[in-house]
Amino acid sequence: MKTVYGENMKKEKNTKVIISPYIYIMLSFLGVIILGSILLYLPISLQDGVTLPYIDSLFLSASATCVTGLSTIANINETFTYFGKIVLIFLMEIGGLSIVTIASFLLVLFGKKMGFSSKFFLTSALNQNSQKGIIVFLKKVVFMSLIIQGLFLIFNTIILSKYYDNFISLFGVAIFHTVSSFNNAGFDIFGSSSMINYSTDIWLNITTMLEIVLGGLGFLVLGEIILLPFQKRLSFHSKVVLLFTLVLILIPMVIFRFTMNITWLEALFTSVTARTAGFTTIDFATKMNETAAYPIMLILMFIGASPGSTGGGVKTTTFFTIIITIIYACIGKKPKAFKRNIAQESITKSFALIMISLAYVLTLIVLLKIFERAIPFTSLMFEAFSAFGTVGVSMGITQSLTIASKILIIITMFVGRIGPLSFVSFWSHSFMEEKSANVRYVEEKITIG
Repeated sequence: MKTVYGENMKKEKNTKVIISPYIYIMLSFLGVIILGSILLYLPISLQDGVTLPYIDSLFLSASATCVTGLSTIANINETFTYFGKIVLIFLMEIGGLSIVTIASFLLVLFGKKMGFSSKFFLTSALNQNSQKGIIVFLKKVVFMSLIIQGLFLIFNTIILSKYYDNFISLFGVAIFHTVSSFNNAGFDIFGSSSMINYSTDIWLNITTMLEIVLGGLGFLVLGEIILLPFQKRLSFHSKVVLLFTLVLILIPMVIFRFTMNITWLEALFTSVTARTAGFTTIDFATKMNETAAYPIMLILMFIGASPGSTGGGVKTTTFFTIIITIIYACIGKKPKAFKRNIAQESITKSFALIMISLAYVLTLIVLLKIFERAIPFTSLMFEAFSAFGTVGVSMGITQSLTIASKILIIITMFVGRIGPLSFVSFWSHSFMEEKSANVRYVEEKITIG
């Protein structure tokens, strides 16, 4: 008895509570949001004579950190000082890469070695399946981000020079716009009408769209594109992302062009920005209401960007898997693409993620309508999908939301930035694994339809 008791005591001492790395990731984002809200609330962040309720500073901090772009104030440029704008830049940068990625890079940069647990957290933050080569991938992610933003900073400075006489103001706007575009944040300091006044500026539209697309592809895909001249091939993941991204840009562009009676450039920009960026060169409140473009816009916002990118949403690969599975189910075959069968685990994850996300958004819409009886249902639905997909476009109702609705949107932006990754990771680490390898259950068919 003593021996058994002693062994049990040893087991209890050696038993450690394993906390999911995604909890740490969520807490890190939450910590950044709270810190950012405090900094934005300080007088040093606000222009003379401007006051900002804490709920609005919290909202803006959450929107910047979750790279959404929804704003409860009309003009960021007239509200915040240089310090406040710098805070927003850092929040957008942290939101795009995540605090875990940035902190890990700094540790590596200063020669610190990362242990097993640190690599495990980093693997989760970068949405990778293995720790193998994770440090090398980390360096690639940060350097690619800095190089791309550096190049576009030069382009944007040249393009915007015709609008600003003061170089300091010009360079500040160029930095803000570059960071916001690449990280798919959607914040701007052009004024109260986003990029509507620049809808005919071809070069500014092109550079902004390129940044949005590059930021939304994901760093794994970007790395393969850069190495394509040497490797001469793309992975299955990259092929899916590139093909589906192209489809999601071109088809909606044609629909937007003819249903909203806008220019081809405006249609292309709207199609690109719809999935996560939040910039706009048209007035959604007047152009999109009661047109066929409205449901298309909701779908694009829900899909979002690609895995491992700076954008949100349920991700392009998830939606692609759903569509391919449905198509092949109709003809009675196993789903495949690019001469590869799609794994059953990926299919299960995709359907689970879609259903959970839809349930969340529908619940949010109901709650928003309870608190906002005077606001049209279509506008509330648009706001809900925009917040969950961390898109940031609005039909002009964000500033008029009640405190309760603002809190709901803040939570939704947080869930939209963290949730999809957390849901998928939860299934892959628990639900998708066989707990007992020696137990197998008899498979049964359920009558469907």
